[in-house]
Amino acid sequence: MYLNLASLAPMLMLLVPTRILAADCGGVTVSDALGNCNAPAGTNPIFALIQRVITFATAAFGLVLVLMIVIAGLEYVISGGNPDKAKGAKKRLEQAATGFVLFVLMWGVLQVILPDGVFR
Repeated sequence: MYLNLASLAPMLMLLVPTRILAADCGGVTVSDALGNCNAPAGTNPIFALIQRVITFATAAFGLVLVLMIVIAGLEYVISGGNPDKAKGAKKRLEQAATGFVLFVLMWGVLQVILPDGVFR
């Protein structure tokens, strides 16, 4: 069974807090700099949002990568000498490595594009 990302999107939206862009700063609710009351003047909330999304995506990617490597290792061990199952496990491990390389390249490009880099 394959999961369709489009079908998961409405469920993922339920996890997003409704007041993600607002904060209570001394009795005044603000919506700039993603609710950071101590944000320096001129902080662009779009870049701050992008950095938060990238931070979340990095953590999620790390978990998925570790899970793929563990599953590939278990498939290889459980294959019991069956060449088809071992080949499938190796392919999954290659896909995980390819995803890691692409993620590192994407991270490097974003490090150059974003003014403060990916992580401050």
